[in-house]
Amino acid sequence: MLPATPSGSIESVRLEAAGFERIYRLYVPPQHDAAEPAALVVDLHGFGSNPEDQDRSSEMRRLADVAGFVVAQPAARGAIPTWNPQPGEDGAAADVRFIRALVADVGERVAIDAGKVFATGFSNGGGMVHRLACDAADVFAAVGTVAGQYPLVEECDPVQPIALMSFHGTNDLVVPIAGVSRVFPDVNAWVDRWARRNGCAPVPARRSIGDDVLVDTWAACDAGVEVVFHTIEDGGHAWPGTSGGSFFATTSEVSASQEMWAFFMKHARS
Repeated sequence: MLPATPSGSIESVRLEAAGFERIYRLYVPPQHDAAEPAALVVDLHGFGSNPEDQDRSSEMRRLADVAGFVVAQPAARGAIPTWNPQPGEDGAAADVRFIRALVADVGERVAIDAGKVFATGFSNGGGMVHRLACDAADVFAAVGTVAGQYPLVEECDPVQPIALMSFHGTNDLVVPIAGVSRVFPDVNAWVDRWARRNGCAPVPARRSIGDDVLVDTWAACDAGVEVVFHTIEDGGHAWPGTSGGSFFATTSEVSASQEMWAFFMKHARS
């Protein structure tokens, strides 16, 4: 057993995984009760970024101070830090093994509820979260993505249904919502594929949040999961509802982090 991480602390943790030394930031909120297993949110940064920048985008630690969950923000590898979500590649397998090892390592440091382990990611990190949903649905009860890059969506066979929430802007010029040739698929088609993969009803219920946000929800899915997609009208490559981390336009009518957290709690596993 490793030394327990005290409440109200943030630390940089080094971890050996898949033959590489990896790093993640671990945050335990001040109100954490060591005797009470907490939820864990693994929050992945985008291409060329880092855990600190991701926290400025998602403000996940700020939300953790209110909601009481533990946050782990891992760093990708490379001179330009990049996650590898491409299925079948050694880099993708190594990244999945790292995230699996991270979850286990956090569990050695802090009491974690295994039914309340979730993942979020932005851009390239969102693509990696898609890969985790495909290859580590036994670990994660639900996932959330923002402006994600989702390669080779056909190669995905989760061991069980997994709840998914996603956000994407119609004016995202970095990862266009309509896709990029064969590199990234149309995001609406990607979400629909997840709904079919999870055995959901074929037609989503639709509602609006303010003037900027259209929400499609696929329900009646296998194992009680849902697939929820937020389309941000005129939104760019940015995390909705937070104050920092991007110069691209987004909306203040919805907080992606708060919406994800409520969704995660709804889909915690027993």
